[in-house]
Amino acid sequence: MNGDEFKRVQAGDRLRIPARTWNALLDALRAHQMGGVVFGAAATPALRAICVMPGRNDAAETAPWHGMASITGVAPSGAVILAKCAEPPYAVLLEPIGSGKIGQVAVSGGAYQVLVNGSVQVGARLAPVSGTWQAAAAVDGPLMALSEDAEGLCWCVFAASGTGAVMIRAKADMATNNTLYPCMYLSAAGVEAGSVSVKRPYGVKVLNGDTGFLGVDSAGTPMFVPCHARHDPAHRLIVETRSSDPASAEAGRLWVRTDLM
Repeated sequence: MNGDEFKRVQAGDRLRIPARTWNALLDALRAHQMGGVVFGAAATPALRAICVMPGRNDAAETAPWHGMASITGVAPSGAVILAKCAEPPYAVLLEPIGSGKIGQVAVSGGAYQVLVNGSVQVGARLAPVSGTWQAAAAVDGPLMALSEDAEGLCWCVFAASGTGAVMIRAKADMATNNTLYPCMYLSAAGVEAGSVSVKRPYGVKVLNGDTGFLGVDSAGTPMFVPCHARHDPAHRLIVETRSSDPASAEAGRLWVRTDLM
């Protein structure tokens, strides 16, 4: 078809929709349903193909919108096969997908809203909860939270394996263990932008203005990882030289046997 593929028609005109026009309308509708932009700057088709792809729900129930799912294989149609969370890799559902049906899922990038189980703080890593369509705070999950949980939903991005090396600055002296203290995110230029609440590593002194990295503990709670650690006097590390082993070892004390060197 020559001319304007998006030319308006009048009543009584013969309706012939070119494939390119129909596909563009479907892309616009899908972008609207996903909360994206329909006009203006948008992801290129090549980039969209990397992040979003079709997924077939092989579970016996409807997979919910914003849910997480395990990818168990690839169907002959090219759609990834989805199941309730179990083993990686994982996907985020961009629409509800009925049992045996195909819908759109995200496998990388973000940000996406994800169903979460329990409280989530900004910067926490999230991992799928086995046997469900939800995610929860974890030590080294595939997602990183960009917002706190709200009504069981949280904005997330797919994160690289391992704890993200995001720099933060303490905004208060961290005097006690298992207590949350305010910090600010730091840009590459050292500019503060955005806040996060973290706790200090057990027994490690953190002072107002110290720079460190955002980590998590075994429960998924954000933790300040200092660039330079200062141990509290009550938990100081002592190294001594001895010619024999002590009668009883003390916590935080190391010794070097000089007679064995």
